[in-house]
Amino acid sequence: MQITLNHQQVPNIGILSLSEYLGTPISRSYVTRMKQSSNTAGNIIEKLQQLGRSHLRINQIVDAIRKYIVPQLDYNMQCNPYSREALDDINKAIRHCLNSVANAEHGTPIAYFHTDWKDGGLSIPELKERQDKLTLCSFIHTGFLGTESPFFKQMFKEEMQFRKVGKGEGFCNYEAESGSFSSQTNQGTLTLAIKAVKAAHRLQVKVSKQDGILRVKANQEEKIISSTKGLLHFLKTLNNQKWRTQLREQRFKGHSFRELEANPQSNFFFSPKHPQVNDNVLKFVFKARTNNLPTGEVLTHGRRETPACTTCHQASDTLMHRLNGCKPKYTKYKTRHNAIEKILIEAIRSTTNQRLVIRRSTQVRMTGAAALSERNQRLMPDLWYFDRVKNCVQVIEITVPYDSIDEDGRSKVKIRREEKSQKYRDLITEIRTQWAVAAHLHVIVVSSLGTVPKDTKLDLLSLLGGDSKLVNEISRSLALAAVRESALIYWGIDPTRQRADNHEVNPAQNDDGQIPEDTDVDPDLINQLFESSTNNDTDSSAASDYVDPHDDASIAHDAERVIV
Repeated sequence: MQITLNHQQVPNIGILSLSEYLGTPISRSYVTRMKQSSNTAGNIIEKLQQLGRSHLRINQIVDAIRKYIVPQLDYNMQCNPYSREALDDINKAIRHCLNSVANAEHGTPIAYFHTDWKDGGLSIPELKERQDKLTLCSFIHTGFLGTESPFFKQMFKEEMQFRKVGKGEGFCNYEAESGSFSSQTNQGTLTLAIKAVKAAHRLQVKVSKQDGILRVKANQEEKIISSTKGLLHFLKTLNNQKWRTQLREQRFKGHSFRELEANPQSNFFFSPKHPQVNDNVLKFVFKARTNNLPTGEVLTHGRRETPACTTCHQASDTLMHRLNGCKPKYTKYKTRHNAIEKILIEAIRSTTNQRLVIRRSTQVRMTGAAALSERNQRLMPDLWYFDRVKNCVQVIEITVPYDSIDEDGRSKVKIRREEKSQKYRDLITEIRTQWAVAAHLHVIVVSSLGTVPKDTKLDLLSLLGGDSKLVNEISRSLALAAVRESALIYWGIDPTRQRADNHEVNPAQNDDGQIPEDTDVDPDLINQLFESSTNNDTDSSAASDYVDPHDDASIAHDAERVIV
């Protein structure tokens, strides 16, 4: 039989043949469609390999995956679903691509790739979850929300009657259990409704309809659905919670992510705006936050006792020890501390027209004022100054701890803040009573891996006159400065001596992979390592569920050549 549309003949295809429409295969044969999907998956994996060989920074590669690879998969997953095995292969190819680019060889947690970037992850969707979300959304849109929903709703109703599915609370008010309708007959094909009930089961959500209102429920959360956009947002929120929890529960690999939750300023390195941060910094963030750097602790994990530090020979060789606890490196820790201090001083001066005299590491005393107690006289906060406009003494204490979890499950970032607050509490009280002026303590905590916790941002907000935009900018600068200086410490590079210690992962190493101990380093080495490191505004950035790959014209032309 020949069909003619608009005076053109529609070509006939055989039962095992296919025809492409808008880039997706159309075929009656399930086997043929799966074969075509397998071919498409192979093409995607090849593009990921090309991305890995490109000259893009690692955050640009992450962005290209989000904005080119994933949207291309979205279209195919909605029109012609992939097998779960094929999606597993693509998931593994994405992880392999990024691990290879970052030289991460010691186990990056899977949850890190799928955790939202605002929580410290990379915001790359888990593709099996994403296909289930798209399948469920397609069913709800066509059956309940679309302009032709009465037609599809009737089809769904007749399908349930044909399968003899009883009314119940399983899925859309029909009986369902373990991802299948409780039908009295198995006749019929794998329709959209069958795919949707399986997808809802895997996503662990319940879909119901009452009084014309569609509800989706998961755990103790419930949302009324009026659009597929709202449904996608709800499902994305659930997935974000799941991956964030999985990452944080990995004490060995995920301990640094507790204070990174909902913290875009500390996580701007892999934001959708892919800021112009040098690749060495980005790779250090990638590996250091997941405890993936080749320290003695990582190299011998689970096999034998952690070897001693090769510098001080007094403690175990862990990342925490290298960045915060090795006594011969205390001058380098001070350099990192001073970098934070310098940013704060410049920010404070930028918010006032006063000629402030900001004192550094000196006793708090004022001409003509009563003497403080002996204990408080001995205290020398990092910064303090007198604000003549506010008639207030501002005391600032800075600490740069390693963000880990102690045996009681408490964050070291919060512990250090409490210690500093307790140390200077009596000083603030005495200034207020003895000098009859206002006094405020601001504890600025920035972890050695670039975490600026919420309490610190509140202190910055008070210190900088309530300018939230400036606080966000300074928070990103503090995060970048802490990571930059920690990277120098880890690599064994001393900016004051312009020398490098012998370290196998130093990016300035020779072709043979080693730097001879105490070898002179080019004076411009530090600048070369961190050239083009800036922090772009990320407040308006959001990794949405649907991203138009043509929206961001700032992706390098190399990405377009590789992906498109």
